[in-house]
Amino acid sequence: MYAGSRRLDLAKQVFAAFSDRDTCCYNAMLHGLANHGHGRVALALFDRMHGTGVRVDGVTFLSVMCACAHAGLVDERLEYFDRMEIEFGIEHYGCVVDMLSRAGRLDNAKKLIHEMPIAPNAAIFRSLIRACGIHGKLELGERMVVELRRLEPDDSGNHVLISNFCVRMDRWQDAKKARKETKSLGIDKSPGSSLLDIDGVLHEFLVGDKTHPA
Repeated sequence: MYAGSRRLDLAKQVFAAFSDRDTCCYNAMLHGLANHGHGRVALALFDRMHGTGVRVDGVTFLSVMCACAHAGLVDERLEYFDRMEIEFGIEHYGCVVDMLSRAGRLDNAKKLIHEMPIAPNAAIFRSLIRACGIHGKLELGERMVVELRRLEPDDSGNHVLISNFCVRMDRWQDAKKARKETKSLGIDKSPGSSLLDIDGVLHEFLVGDKTHPA
């Protein structure tokens, strides 16, 4: 709670007060440090966690990956990713592809996708498409678009992403074609919504919704 409120000083006090810190306790502290850009502090805490024999799980490594990404620690993240595979057998390939893509290391991201022992999912292709748009990698981006369309041809968000990619690449005709394709297939973009708990009942409100009795 304190970490989520940006009071890492109080979060650290509560963490230090625990005499028997378990996996959940460490994960909460790691997550707070990672989210607020304290990458090297988070890595030091992880090493301490591992050294004291506390069980490491997928959530732990996800926080470590995020800590490296937010602090720009690309090489460190690859090092910890290798440790994750060798020592723990936990796979977070999507996180590493996203990190490499954000850092502009698209050739490394593409190589990792080809070397993965599991088939890449749509989220991985989306990360690479966004990065290709940012870094001007037209050819690679177009190949990823083909893969994304193959995996999720009817996803409205994918069509928006593809259209935006075409715009960034100055492929205006392709962007227009993507929008027309969305309409011709009858794919509607999912409207934004919010959830609100009222007296134990969960209510959903759509954007611009004025019909709800609450």
